[in-house]
Amino acid sequence: AWPSRTLDEEEDEPRGGGVAVVPGDYRATMSLGEEEAQIILPMRWDPRDPVPEADMAAARALAKEAQEEAARLAAAMQTVAAMNEVLDAMEAVWSALPDSTTAQVDSLGGEVRSAIDAMHDALWTPKDFVGYDHVTERVMDVLYAAQPDLSEAPGPNSQRKLALARAQVDDMVAQVDALKQGLWQALMAAADEVQAGMDEVWQGIAAPNE
Repeated sequence: AWPSRTLDEEEDEPRGGGVAVVPGDYRATMSLGEEEAQIILPMRWDPRDPVPEADMAAARALAKEAQEEAARLAAAMQTVAAMNEVLDAMEAVWSALPDSTTAQVDSLGGEVRSAIDAMHDALWTPKDFVGYDHVTERVMDVLYAAQPDLSEAPGPNSQRKLALARAQVDDMVAQVDALKQGLWQALMAAADEVQAGMDEVWQGIAAPNE
């Protein structure tokens, strides 16, 4: 699983470059309506570049750890995506209330939006960015760099890249937790005070993704 700005849908295809596999024969199933066909896909390393089995196993173990970090970040960003969905749903409700009663809700909602935008910008190039984004190192850059080359034994540099990615993911997960326990709870309380609570909407959107 890879992080996304939006909520994952059940029918969404997995993001990323696909699953890295070791040499072997793999069965692929293709279906269209009631018709189904299977083919065998042989996967082979370049014989000019043999990879010792021990090196391959070590690389796959490191790749699994890197994917686990990506999945941790993806889960955290699904929580953030759920917050965005709830805010979108509640804005129509709050806009129908007198401005004098929604000042606190509007203020806190804006702070939550700003925090979410900052997280997105830390992970990905901003949507409105103009120019060449080749200087700023973002979280996703670090995470991609941590994916090892399965055709060689991982060395100290590979371990270092994974450690850097893990630290970045730890920081982002902590930021999401802080937002959820801080500003988000304050916003939910403020919405309750103006009789426009968002708990039911939050449970409907977030619960299936937790």
